[in-house]
Amino acid sequence: MRLAICQINTTVGDFAGNSARIKEFIAKAKAVKADLAIFPELAITGYPPEDLLLKQKFVKDNLKTFKEISSFAGKISVILGFVDKVGKDIFNAAALIRNGAVVKSIYHKMNLPNYGVFDEKRYFKQGEKHFVTTVKGLKIGLNICEDIWLKEGPVKTEALAGAQVIIAINASPFHAGKVIEREKIIQKQAKDNGVYIVYANMVGGQDELVFDGYSMVVDQTGRIIARADGFIEELLVVDIPLGLKEEKPEIPAKKSRILPLAEEVIRMTLDSGEIQEIKGIPFHPSENQLFNSRFIPEISSEGKIESVLCISTPDKVEETGQRPASNPFNTSWDILDQMLEGCQIIGFDWRYNYLNPAAELHNRRSRDELLGNRYMDIWPGIENTKLFEAIRQTLEARVRNHFENRFLFPDGEVGWFDVSIQPVPEGALVLSVDISDRKLDQKRLLESELRFIKLWEQGPFGMSLV
Repeated sequence: MRLAICQINTTVGDFAGNSARIKEFIAKAKAVKADLAIFPELAITGYPPEDLLLKQKFVKDNLKTFKEISSFAGKISVILGFVDKVGKDIFNAAALIRNGAVVKSIYHKMNLPNYGVFDEKRYFKQGEKHFVTTVKGLKIGLNICEDIWLKEGPVKTEALAGAQVIIAINASPFHAGKVIEREKIIQKQAKDNGVYIVYANMVGGQDELVFDGYSMVVDQTGRIIARADGFIEELLVVDIPLGLKEEKPEIPAKKSRILPLAEEVIRMTLDSGEIQEIKGIPFHPSENQLFNSRFIPEISSEGKIESVLCISTPDKVEETGQRPASNPFNTSWDILDQMLEGCQIIGFDWRYNYLNPAAELHNRRSRDELLGNRYMDIWPGIENTKLFEAIRQTLEARVRNHFENRFLFPDGEVGWFDVSIQPVPEGALVLSVDISDRKLDQKRLLESELRFIKLWEQGPFGMSLV
């Protein structure tokens, strides 16, 4: 069965624009002969609609748009997120539509988040029924965002009811460490319940929220078999070896972001199994910055070459201290510069390649002091810390790390940071969130509790209570 995950960027309240975007991606899904097109959570309204849901016209326009898209879809099956209304209640909903009609029933989100940036219980009524139906001989279940995170939630119930694939549509915002956390949850759910999980996320921004995408498909062993890029729209097409067997044209290869020269070097690396090196190639035609690159074959435990690791560093970055022409999020540097999370890139030579203003605050040093300089020279003695070891593992073994780090500054002050480290072509991407205030509050609360316990044990007038 062929799935088309439509990782799109919608705008809250722009029904005309959102409808046009959805129809465009339905047409793309039809063009690749997909059996099922899957859209993110509340794709019709945009996310989060918040107080607009209190306006009756907003809900009616959403339902009208849903019917229009249903008619447009035709024979292809489509899973679409929208706001459903039953009597006076409204629901965060998903429907399977085909031939202009809803197939079986509408699924209502069962677990409504009400923490952090989420406030869904204020607007939506909680769903009560699980959803399992058959598409082209394949039994699928439906989840919406928060549903997929619960161990004893809809995933387990639908798997026990015979679902082979769980479709989870999402509007999951980004923060430091979220991508790794999300992947681990999805992989565990798939493995524990013996099902494929198709995770469709949105991209774009709404007010203070940024949606990162990274839609994925995980098989029943917990292995990620397909993943969309982050922070850009994409049609991710995946064939699942279940359901009716039909002849299909080959899935179009994902468009490479590098020039033909680099593509040729990758092919040579795969064929020969030997490291290839080229100098001074631009990875983006629109950029003048040149890269020195090493293409290294990655070999599986069975001795087979499975992929190619490309390590690219900007030409003459040591002399110029300029940031790379491309960045790990495939987006403009302006976006990274505006992130609230600290973002810094440590090269394979342990030099600072990039850091945003938030990272300057976390380091308590300016870009001019850091860019082009070695990590160990800036922080003498850092080699003996957990942070250094985590970065080293990422640079050498290309593994990800996520932990809370206590950092001792040269002036004796202590800072606490939630740190996420992941491999990128330039070296190691370090994302950080300052949690010093939270740690201080926790310490004060603990001290207060200990004082209360001590007073309680002493009893009235200092007498001990047994």
